[in-house]
Amino acid sequence: MEAIKDALQEELEQTVARLKKLGGAVVFEDYPGALVADGQDDASSDAVSINEQRELAFEVRGRPVERANRLSEALDRLRSGDYGICQICGEPISAGRLQAIPEVTTCVACQDAAERRLSCHARAASAPARRHVTGTGTQPSGQLCAPG
Repeated sequence: MEAIKDALQEELEQTVARLKKLGGAVVFEDYPGALVADGQDDASSDAVSINEQRELAFEVRGRPVERANRLSEALDRLRSGDYGICQICGEPISAGRLQAIPEVTTCVACQDAAERRLSCHARAASAPARRHVTGTGTQPSGQLCAPG
């Protein structure tokens, strides 16, 4: 368990270091007008570009923050004795999966089932409503996804 703790701690430290490096560019992103010389500002196209850059920067910074939180939670689970146990089915998570993704909280089977449900619900939400005609009128078609 000490080796796992050390590996998780090292991953967390690396993630925090990457996050700190990403934070260095915040000054310029927050004040984009300071980078534009007088007379060079094309407001309409620059505004779109600046907004796109900000969204990308938030996304880029958000991922390491989320990972740092997951790694910290994994360290908490290790301390409490719950590390390596699937939070859905309660079965052990394979050592290979934990080695590849140390902060993982689900076994392969439960993760696969969850992703299939999300995929099915996303397809159902984007598909047009299907209806069929019965003797009493038009009724919604059968269920597209398994409950869950």
